[in-house]
Amino acid sequence: MIIIEKNNEFQLDKPSIVMIGKFDGVHMGHRELLKVQEMHRKEGLQSVIFTFDPSPAELFSGKIVPELSTKEEKRHLFKELGVDVLIEFSLTKESAAIKPEAFVEQFLVKQCMAKRVVAGTDVTFGDKGAGDANLLMALGAVHGFAVDLVDKLCLEGDEVSSTRIRALLLEGRMEEVQRLLGEPYHFRGIVEHGNQLGRTIDMPTANIIPEMKKLLPPNGVYFSKCRIDGKIYHGVSNIGRKPSVEQEHPIGIETYIYDFTEDIYDKTMDLWFYHYERPEKKFDSVESLAEQLRMDKENGKVFWREEHDL
Repeated sequence: MIIIEKNNEFQLDKPSIVMIGKFDGVHMGHRELLKVQEMHRKEGLQSVIFTFDPSPAELFSGKIVPELSTKEEKRHLFKELGVDVLIEFSLTKESAAIKPEAFVEQFLVKQCMAKRVVAGTDVTFGDKGAGDANLLMALGAVHGFAVDLVDKLCLEGDEVSSTRIRALLLEGRMEEVQRLLGEPYHFRGIVEHGNQLGRTIDMPTANIIPEMKKLLPPNGVYFSKCRIDGKIYHGVSNIGRKPSVEQEHPIGIETYIYDFTEDIYDKTMDLWFYHYERPEKKFDSVESLAEQLRMDKENGKVFWREEHDL
């Protein structure tokens, strides 16, 4: 997959089908767009994802806006989905002020060589988001590209949107998050050295630090799966600041991996949260902490057995 970043003067060399959007969390609604894109690849068009960096919300607020998917996570997922080109359009106050008609002509028609554009019915583009689905259709007729508009997806009466998924995530409703995302909530990071406390209580953990921009669920214990070197393992994860150990500590994720003894420091780990077991607690002693962690470990085994997965 070709990644175009920090360069709005790119030029693609072959006709394309372009899917445009913010893609905060590649959820089931986005996957419907991808299905349409994939269907038309048979026409000999390369598949292009056109997204924005930073997001419009972050640009105009001037603040870091936590995201469901970090840039690195989105890149990895789009590559797995077989996308040919990912364009991370550099959004500045100047580039955001381009009129909708000029945006389409310059970037979609000329630079992307778009023959077909796929977007949601709620798509907006150009200065102040003035461009909408109707204008995109009209400009397609003018410039000779087809437009596929995809309605918002609803699952069991629940509208699939990043806003809805964010709300569910912040409440720890991981099963519902999974239903709307199409997969469990995902983290990706490099395994780092911790304080080795887990080893002293026979619960060694693999530790990663989430990116600052990653939207986090409530601190506490989760039943999880992880992938290391292409292999999938079951685990129990804790996200938080380790209140029983240190007063000040950055948010981290510690994962106990069942039946695992390998050295994985400095390796990339993918981690998926399936179930929120309990909130974070502060314990009076390492012994009481160890007892709770052993209970979490056993409860995790029960969970995975009930899922017919362990």
